[in-house]
Amino acid sequence: MQRLEEMGYEVLSSGWPDLLVAKDGRLHCVVELKSFRDDLRPNQLRVHELLRSAGVIVHLVYEQHLTDFMGGMQALKPDETWAAKRERERIDTEIEKVGPSYATGLCASSLVPAGSG
Repeated sequence: MQRLEEMGYEVLSSGWPDLLVAKDGRLHCVVELKSFRDDLRPNQLRVHELLRSAGVIVHLVYEQHLTDFMGGMQALKPDETWAAKRERERIDTEIEKVGPSYATGLCASSLVPAGSG
């Protein structure tokens, strides 16, 4: 470990999230579980920051909200991220507001992959 640090690497052996959540062999997200009296320690904050910078979704879930969190995970479709779920829900809400005639255009324009339009 010291050799890596001498080479300029940051080496973290503690502060890792409690759960790694994977499906079909792919990492979906990590979850840090906390009691309502707990705060994140500095090493946990640093690990979360590094994971997020690598594109990993990091969730902080307090024990009193664990059931709600698990329900939300069940609501995700296969290979859907939380951001995609929120966008899907936003589109569904817009469809309810404006009706089906406008909804076709909304869905078509909203679901075009970034950089392809």
